[in-house]
Amino acid sequence: MKDIKLEKKAKERIIEATLQIIKTEGLAGISIRKIAKLADVNVAAINYHYGSKENIINEAIGYLMEKFDKSFAVLSDKKLSAQERLIKFIKEFIHHYLCCPDAFRGSVLKMIKDEALPSALMQIMKDNYQKLNKVIGELTDIKDQEIINMKVFQLFSSIVHPLVIGQYAYKFWGVDFTKTETRDKYIDLILNNIKNI
Repeated sequence: MKDIKLEKKAKERIIEATLQIIKTEGLAGISIRKIAKLADVNVAAINYHYGSKENIINEAIGYLMEKFDKSFAVLSDKKLSAQERLIKFIKEFIHHYLCCPDAFRGSVLKMIKDEALPSALMQIMKDNYQKLNKVIGELTDIKDQEIINMKVFQLFSSIVHPLVIGQYAYKFWGVDFTKTETRDKYIDLILNNIKNI
């Protein structure tokens, strides 16, 4: 039993170290040796648990996707109005993104290149699409499913684009999405656009 606990702790440290490297150095900064050093494990342990750097990265991204999945849970909270649920969802989604932006950018780049996405991300999107669809329908009173689908697409585009371009939003347009006040103004604009038909 003790060996299983130690093994789990080692696996958790490896994932946490990978996420830390992604956060500070980006995907390009990841190496098995850096992960091993930061996780306080040997290279053999990493190879034993994950087999390759790509597998570790995918596992770390999957871990992040689980956090993103939790962002969607608020969409089912009937104690909140549709607008309150959508605002809370957007804020939590952005918060999770800002914790490790390069991992998320990596997933978006895979979509742009039409490469396979981590299965965890695909499952999250499939499982939670209907929640977003329902909340936007409730918020707008739109009955046309195609328009609702477009509104969901508009929402994601509005959220993801500034996050993916990161610091360039500030360099080009003077908009700093790391500031809460800026994000709150932007969320108001997104909601107004979503509500308009």
